[in-house]
Amino acid sequence: MLDFGYDFSKINETESVMGVIRGSGKGRDLLMNGHIDHVPTGDMIDPFSGKIIDGKEVGVEGKVVYGRAASDM
Repeated sequence: MLDFGYDFSKINETESVMGVIRGSGKGRDLLMNGHIDHVPTGDMIDPFSGKIIDGKEVGVEGKVVYGRAASDM
């Protein structure tokens, strides 16, 4: 993570990954929290395509990214 510009990074005993990027101003802090997991693709068609599709195909408005884990984070 340091190679990507993080000022600090750590992996703790539960293998949680933490990183800090310090801003240049005196504004408020921003915390981003996400998870990564692995589940089978099931019956998804082309699950790793990352295609932009019409959201109506999956029950939402607008365009969406279609693919396995496209909205996990």
